[in-house]
Amino acid sequence: MIAAMAMRKLQALHLIATPGVLTTTDVILAIINDLDRALLQAPSMFLERKATQTDWDKEFESLNGESDSLNFPIASDQVDPEIQEFQLQHASLHQAVQDVVEAAEGEIRFFQ
Repeated sequence: MIAAMAMRKLQALHLIATPGVLTTTDVILAIINDLDRALLQAPSMFLERKATQTDWDKEFESLNGESDSLNFPIASDQVDPEIQEFQLQHASLHQAVQDVVEAAEGEIRFFQ
């Protein structure tokens, strides 16, 4: 559900980025704020859903066998590529907010 809402917000951002479409800074900031919230909530909701749908007895049994194809860092100082990508996207959203505020000089402005 959060992914669907985030996609709607991305579609709205794409629409207001189209030349000739009139919008205001507060609309842009509200959309970016919603995307930011979705980025923060989606991982925890994914884990919660995955935890409720997992057959834990089966998963614990599979731990007894050795697995050569681990998809996560072994050591605590290794970088997880998914987390790194998330942090990059999250930072991009915050940079977009700063750019909009700077372009509007802190005021609610109309953009076309």
